[in-house]
Amino acid sequence: MEIVRALQEALPGLQGFFLLLTQLGSEQAYIVLLALYLWLVDPVMGRRLGMLVGFSYALNAGFKEWFDQPRPYQIDPRVSFPEAEATGTGNGFPSGHAQTAATYWFFVALRHRRGWLWALAVGLVGLIGLSRIYLGVHFLSDVLGGLLIGVGLALAGVYFPVRELPPTFLRAFAAIFLLFLSIAGGKDVGVALGLVAGLLFSNTNFSAPQSWPKRLIFAGLGLALVFGVYVGLGLGMGELRNQGWGAFIRYAIVAFFAAELWPGLARPLLR
Repeated sequence: MEIVRALQEALPGLQGFFLLLTQLGSEQAYIVLLALYLWLVDPVMGRRLGMLVGFSYALNAGFKEWFDQPRPYQIDPRVSFPEAEATGTGNGFPSGHAQTAATYWFFVALRHRRGWLWALAVGLVGLIGLSRIYLGVHFLSDVLGGLLIGVGLALAGVYFPVRELPPTFLRAFAAIFLLFLSIAGGKDVGVALGLVAGLLFSNTNFSAPQSWPKRLIFAGLGLALVFGVYVGLGLGMGELRNQGWGAFIRYAIVAFFAAELWPGLARPLLR
């Protein structure tokens, strides 16, 4: 708790800045990041990265239930405020924002091995982790724990041998199993495993457009449509989207649309 208070006292009046910064680790931010990597960088590895992020998110939810540790504001409400608390509910350890950021950004840095990417990855992961402490929603130990798990997952994702997708009937059994896990695990698990299931059925057999005008059109229209599906399903499902199975179905459809349906619809742009 002393570190949380010390950071807030050293950097007074920056609640709005850190609240904005922490949104870089939100679900919506990763929809954008995963879609852009899959569409414009590497479809096959983009699917792999998306499934890794989904697995990381589900694992984080499981660890939170297992360790059952409180957040700073649950001990002392004075260290936070409602808008910040809304970004981190439930148990505290390990930090989901830190873990998912480390999983995504260090996977990208390890995969492409560019100096500027390493600088970006370290900077963003560090700032997102710092924002969680400043906002009073995580202890330093929460952030460090999430960081270590995320780095481990990124290493596994890059260096574990890439294999072909299993036959359709095995993927169907896997999807049913993931659905049952989502029903038992609740919304966060449903979000994570729905993402995995949607990508599991996506072939990603396309190449990004070669010209920048086509790339911008492909990505811009794609994001608009993906968020249209995301918001539309959220509105249509109502409170069902907050249940494990509802979140699973919603995110499976969004992921499948982004990885399979939109590239198919946009095939003229890909030529």
